[in-house]
Amino acid sequence: FLNYRFFEKYVKNCRGFATAKASVVGTLKKPIILGEVNLYKDTVTVSFLNTTYHINSLSAKLDEHGFNFGNFTIYDIRDSSIYGSGRINHESFKQFALDLKVTTPNGQFINTTEKESPGFYGVAYGKGNVTFSGPISSPIIKAYALTKPGTYCKLPINSSYEINRYGFYKFVDHEPKTSAAIINPSLKLNGVNFTLEIDATPDARMDIVLDPTAGDVLTTYGRGNLKIKITKNGNTTMYGTYEIERGSYLFTLQNIVNKRFEINKGSSINFTGEVSKATLNVNALYEVRLAFSAGMT
Repeated sequence: FLNYRFFEKYVKNCRGFATAKASVVGTLKKPIILGEVNLYKDTVTVSFLNTTYHINSLSAKLDEHGFNFGNFTIYDIRDSSIYGSGRINHESFKQFALDLKVTTPNGQFINTTEKESPGFYGVAYGKGNVTFSGPISSPIIKAYALTKPGTYCKLPINSSYEINRYGFYKFVDHEPKTSAAIINPSLKLNGVNFTLEIDATPDARMDIVLDPTAGDVLTTYGRGNLKIKITKNGNTTMYGTYEIERGSYLFTLQNIVNKRFEINKGSSINFTGEVSKATLNVNALYEVRLAFSAGMT
């Protein structure tokens, strides 16, 4: 049932076993199905998050307003437990709406690639919760996560840069203001409103991609409260200050120069909305070993 094309916008790769015992009452115009559905050894992937979960067993009550899942436990790709509750509502199989919440001590929240989510992608594990609410045609997903080991995300900042004679970076935005889709690539959300609040810890790695072609990347580990908002039309904004505790910067110049700088603790990145307009306050050090001759004093 869930493998129909309509549901691919929300869930995909559904497989497993189910049994049902139900009765139909009401009228032809307004049928009511009462009973119970039991799921066994089922697997499903949440399309937007690209996270896969499996169920050992789960029972859902069928009542006049939808599917009541009660309390249940599912497992992520690492078999970490995720505890859920809630229901899917409908009125005579019309006006479907979500009312679900899951919590986990250390579950997978995101598993996206650059192709699926060019503005912000990676794998995120954490302690937190996710709520799914609103009409199924335009659901609202809100997530909170305290990052755990294994988290690795990439954040492209699509700006070009040049180096002046003093050796400092000057970021230059050559795109017109109307080219929002180029400055900030939109995600394919299929009508999903998504908010992710992250309490980042040094367990998590975040790469700030300055130039994907040349390979200029800030590899960072740090702390901060970050909020990412993605609307159903694809607009992405990010808020918060990320304080870097350690990291490195790989600097390349026309495939001739390739130097790795160590980022000083206390550096920071401040997000105030549009990702490409983030303010970088980063100090880095490049160590050079000098060889002294025996005659030098």
